[in-house]
Amino acid sequence: MENLKNEFTELTKNGGENKLKWLRSRDVRKMLGIGDSTLQSFRVKGLIPVYKLGDMWYYLEDEINEAILNGKICNN
Repeated sequence: MENLKNEFTELTKNGGENKLKWLRSRDVRKMLGIGDSTLQSFRVKGLIPVYKLGDMWYYLEDEINEAILNGKICNN
């Protein structure tokens, strides 16, 4: 768990080119126009990459966009 926290901290630092935008579940649901159960289904099926820290789920915006572009998920 400590390694994941350290990795999360490193990834969220505003260090130039590697600035990542993290999204919470509510942000992804709004972005895709889907509900809780659909997002859960996407996670379970591995259609979108997801990271869990404690009891919270986090998503990288670039990875969500990539999943859309690759046709893994539909953005209605």
